[in-house]
Amino acid sequence: MISGSPVPLDSGIHELVAAQARRRPHAEAVRDPQRSPEVHLVRPAAGALLPADFPVEADVSDLYSSIDIVDLLFDQQPPAAMASGPAPRYAAQLSGIADGLHGIRVHARD
Repeated sequence: MISGSPVPLDSGIHELVAAQARRRPHAEAVRDPQRSPEVHLVRPAAGALLPADFPVEADVSDLYSSIDIVDLLFDQQPPAAMASGPAPRYAAQLSGIADGLHGIRVHARD
């Protein structure tokens, strides 16, 4: 479940498989609507062992336009908007996560 309020931890070890979006490198400083924002998953690290409640943070930037929305995708759940912090940081809190392998993706749109 993706939520803003923590849920009590259950016992056990949690392992997370983290992924981040890849994009083409910028070659020139010209606005191009076909270029995607750049996303770097800051935490958690891929393969990290985590408790049932943990923050997700990503740095999102775009040299060519402003960022409209940043979504967190956790396993097969619907996308959840991440809150913007000091540029370029976006954050969300995951809580009540069951034991096992999980996947995180962060998508940004401009």
